[in-house]
Amino acid sequence: MKILAIDPGKDKCGIAVMEKESVLLKKLLSPEQFFAILNKLLIDYQIEKIILGDRTFSQQFKRKIEEQTKKSYPLILVDEHLSTQEARFRYFQENPPRGWKRCLPITLQTPSQPYDHYVAVILGERYFQQF
Repeated sequence: MKILAIDPGKDKCGIAVMEKESVLLKKLLSPEQFFAILNKLLIDYQIEKIILGDRTFSQQFKRKIEEQTKKSYPLILVDEHLSTQEARFRYFQENPPRGWKRCLPITLQTPSQPYDHYVAVILGERYFQQF
C-alpha cells in the first residue's frame, strides 16, 4: 500500500510518499506548490491513502484536499505529538554536523534548513505502526 504523508503548515509543508518502511519521495513545498501537484502525485504514485498530521493547519489542508480530490481518497489524521523533535534527530542522522559543530550535542543544534519533510516521513511511519 502506498500512502502520501503530509506535515501541513502555513508557509511550507513536508510530504512523503511511502510504501511500508520505504520512502519513495520526500519533499519540502509551499502549500501552493503542494496543491498544484497533488493530483499528479496521487496518480503517478498510485496513492491509496492520505495521511495528515493532526495539528497546525490540518483542518485547512483536510478541507482543501477533500475538495480537490472529491473525497475519493481515505484521509487519516495521525498524532503529531513530538514529531518535530524526532524529525530534528532524523535530520542530523542523515546530515551530520560538520566542523566545530560536531562537538555540540545535537539537542543544542537547529538544522540550517526546514525539515518538515522529515516530519512527514515520521507521520507515515506512525501510520504504518498502527496498522
